[in-house]
Amino acid sequence: MVEHWFRTPKVTSSILVTGSIFRAKNMKRIKISNLDSIKNLFEGNDKVRNKALKHVLDGNIKTPWWLICITSGSGFPIFTTNQLQLVNCLGVLPIAFDDMIPNKKYWQDKEAWKKTFDFTYRLPCKNHARDIIKLLDRVSSEERLVVNCEAGISRSSAVAYFAAQYMGLVPEELFNRNSYNPNPLIGALLREEAGFISQKDSWKLLKDSPHKPNPWGDETK
Repeated sequence: MVEHWFRTPKVTSSILVTGSIFRAKNMKRIKISNLDSIKNLFEGNDKVRNKALKHVLDGNIKTPWWLICITSGSGFPIFTTNQLQLVNCLGVLPIAFDDMIPNKKYWQDKEAWKKTFDFTYRLPCKNHARDIIKLLDRVSSEERLVVNCEAGISRSSAVAYFAAQYMGLVPEELFNRNSYNPNPLIGALLREEAGFISQKDSWKLLKDSPHKPNPWGDETK
């Protein structure tokens, strides 16, 4: 089940939106982070927050930014309007799914793998992909995007790599792929939802090589 987005009375969309607009150029527009750094940014004291600012935002809070915060269903940071304004964050999408894909032997029997993972893990699904793309559509060319998961290695990197392609950026200029292990199921769902690749081709690639770092054969190597 997809988590609800934060709401405020003055905003009709389900993203919590705050902050004023500043301009900055020549910055990496997408950052990958981990949950501890995001919690420190929003919940820490001044010393802890300043350290997190360097890690998450390169110490720059003049450029407005959006956050996709991924957890396994609990442990979300505490987001308040004042905290968001303090670091010039325009909005947050809190979203919950686990870092996993169905075992290959269950692909032919949809009910079997559903029963196997129900009540144990939360698989990413199309609704997650739709919510992520809705947020990406709100990020302007003068704003930044931060994506975090618990470790900042798999789920967040899959979303960030897709976001780079969706926003017309070159992933290699933003990320060192050797530092990450993108979750292939999340990538497949996002590419399918965005129309980058057909459902048939997307899922065939995923089933044929579920743990291959780059099962789509795109430019992100």
